[in-house]
Amino acid sequence: MARPKKGSDGFYRLNFSYNGKRYSVRSKKPNELSRKMQDKIRELENATPLFHPEMTVADWSQEWLKTYNSNLRVSSFERNRGILANHLCSQLGHMTLTSIRPIHLQQLLNRLAEEGKSLDTIKHVLQTLNRLFASAQENQLIADNPAKALTLPQCAAPQSHRALTARERKILLRTATTHRAGPWVLFLLYTGLRPGESMALDIGDVHDGLIDVSKAIDGRTNDIKTPKSQAGIRSVPIPQPLKRLLPEEGSLPPERPLFTQFDRTKEHQPTDRRHTKQSLKGLWNSFALAMQDVEKEMIANREISRASENLSPLTPYDLRHTYCTDLAKSGVPLVTASKLMGHSSVNLTARIYTHVDQEMTLIAAARLDAFYCSAGDAVGDTPETV
Repeated sequence: MARPKKGSDGFYRLNFSYNGKRYSVRSKKPNELSRKMQDKIRELENATPLFHPEMTVADWSQEWLKTYNSNLRVSSFERNRGILANHLCSQLGHMTLTSIRPIHLQQLLNRLAEEGKSLDTIKHVLQTLNRLFASAQENQLIADNPAKALTLPQCAAPQSHRALTARERKILLRTATTHRAGPWVLFLLYTGLRPGESMALDIGDVHDGLIDVSKAIDGRTNDIKTPKSQAGIRSVPIPQPLKRLLPEEGSLPPERPLFTQFDRTKEHQPTDRRHTKQSLKGLWNSFALAMQDVEKEMIANREISRASENLSPLTPYDLRHTYCTDLAKSGVPLVTASKLMGHSSVNLTARIYTHVDQEMTLIAAARLDAFYCSAGDAVGDTPETV
């Protein structure tokens, strides 16, 4: 048996013969080659139905997930499974592997872009397709990888987060006084935590006027995980408006979740169950609808005027953006704000700070114009010579 060789693509390859035919396996770890070769030989000896010319894309996707993704984290496995089920197999799962051509896969990517999928989502789909069909080629199910030369389609620019307007803040604060989601919504507004971070907090994480952030909820599995970067581990101060909404220290068990789901039969009765991504989505949707009712009521009472511009619907993440904007307007230094936000780079915070600086410059210009006009200054009154 030939010694494994490392190719220019970073993979070790092992060539071997079986019944007069040459086969090859590859891996990034040379000590895995022997196992892969034995698996291949076992498949050939058993003449498993896996290797037949009429194998469909759906059949191979299932086998590939089971065989080549078993060592992945649960969240990564679920992401790959979702991509194959929702994007590939729903469209091309009935086709045989040998009938798939690059144009089929390129059209699939183009459709995702037309549907408004994010660039990040389409990149994940492309990577998964490439791995799926590369494995099929390695197993000699297909002669070539139809995904290797695909191109990313033109995608719409991702929707950026925004801060609350003064008008929206009034509506949100009024809604929070009566809606069951009010404490959680105000918590996001006054701490800038990511929704997933707020879901993972326990009572014991709040003490001495600070909130210790060291974990988050995985949006795919609802498991508690560590932050993506070390910067995510931080302490955030509790501002005065939020203190009265949080439980007093020692009043509840420290291991109890800070925010819990509500009883389905009694809407305002909390349970001991930690929120999931799905339950928080429903809670936010309910709060957003309540904001619409409060807005109508406040307009009718002439507390606010009708909206003068069309804005994108608010999301929980917009409250985090608002918190960062509040930090800038209150004069908190950029480096400190970056730490409070849990940003891995101060450049992320600087984008919001720069926007606020520009906004405040325009406000200053408007005030200057009003001052000069009230003082009677006009260009026509300026003498030509001094």
